Amino acid sequence: MYTRLILTLVIPFVFTSVKAQKITLDTIYFNQKNEVVPKSDQTYATYEVRSLDKKGRIEGSSTRYSKSGSIIEITYYSRNVRNGEYRRFKRGQVLISGSYLEGKKVGAWTTFDLTGNILQVTNYGLNGEIEEIISDFEWNISSIEEDRNNGTVIVETKPVFDGGMSGWGRFLRNNLKYPVEAKRQGYQGDVFVDFIVLKSGVVVNPVVTRSPNQELSQEALRVMRRSPRWLPGTLNGQPIDSEMTIRIRFSLK
Repeated sequence: MYTRLILTLVIPFVFTSVKAQKITLDTIYFNQKNEVVPKSDQTYATYEVRSLDKKGRIEGSSTRYSKSGSIIEITYYSRNVRNGEYRRFKRGQVLISGSYLEGKKVGAWTTFDLTGNILQVTNYGLNGEIEEIISDFEWNISSIEEDRNNGTVIVETKPVFDGGMSGWGRFLRNNLKYPVEAKRQGYQGDVFVDFIVLKSGVVVNPVVTRSPNQELSQEALRVMRRSPRWLPGTLNGQPIDSEMTIRIRFSLK
């Protein structure tokens, strides 16, 4: 069952001047064995476009492409260490979605089939250990419509953050950080995030659908992946997997 709900919280920040960080782009080529080769070597199978800081460390996004130019994976780094969003693709479809913290997998990692259906969710703790594997999903929209047509009473409740809107506000205030570069350049506004609340209450697959700035997007995704379990949506008293939309507003004051 899919549910749409928009929640909003304004987070004010005091604007101060911050020194800009110099970022350059670098392209690395790899052969079938994932060994680095020169671009002139026509045996290269993939290539990676990386953002580097002034010390030559990967800082920000690193995108791997096939030789034909199709995106294979996107990884975010901080000073050469995986830190932030990770997505792996096949034929334009996301196959794996997750997040790293200091090089370790954390939170919910979601595996999809080629049609976009969730196959499995693996929950990782802050130390990178597997805490839970979920593979029982119910996205049976057609049967619900059939019940409606047959006159069956459908009672649906939407997922809510445990603690309600005030609890959600406290969670954001305690965890959301204004990205330095976005703050320096004066970026602010609403970041819209689609995500799924499983019937277990776990938040999975956050995806930014609209945002004024990439760094604001990454921060919104980081916080969503750290969200505690929600109270799941229900249908006729039974917990269901629900799709949600949330809005996080970044405001400089």
